[in-house]
Amino acid sequence: MLLTFATATALPTTAQPAMDDSQVVLIANYQATFRAGLEIRQMKGQAKVRNTSQFPIQFDDFRILVLLVRIADEEYKADVVIERLEESSWLALNTDALSFRSTFASPTEIEWSHDEFSLDLAVAVSVLSE
Repeated sequence: MLLTFATATALPTTAQPAMDDSQVVLIANYQATFRAGLEIRQMKGQAKVRNTSQFPIQFDDFRILVLLVRIADEEYKADVVIERLEESSWLALNTDALSFRSTFASPTEIEWSHDEFSLDLAVAVSVLSE
C-alpha cells in the first residue's frame, strides 16, 4: 500500500486539542482523481461544511468521504475514507482512515494506492465563517 502526503508549508509539531466551535463553516476546494482497474475518474469541486463534518466526492459506485476538523486557529485535520458500493452497502476500501494535518489555505495533496485502486486528492481548506 502506497501512502504519501505533500503540503506547501511546514506544520508545528505540538499537538493542540480540538476546538469546540461547531458554528464554524469550512470551505474546501478539491480536485480528485480515482482509479479503479483501468477506469480513471476525475472531479473538481467545492464543499462547504460545518466544523467536524464530512463531505462526499462520489464517482458512481465509489465515494471518498472527507471529514474536516479545525484543530487550531490556523490548522485543520482531515480524515479520508474511500468506499465502494457493493449491492446496497458502502464498504471501506481503506481499513484505516487516511489522516493528515495542514494549515488553512495551504494546498495539500494526498496519494493512496492499494491493489487496483488509487486516489490522488488535492485540497485547500479555508474558514468561511465563524
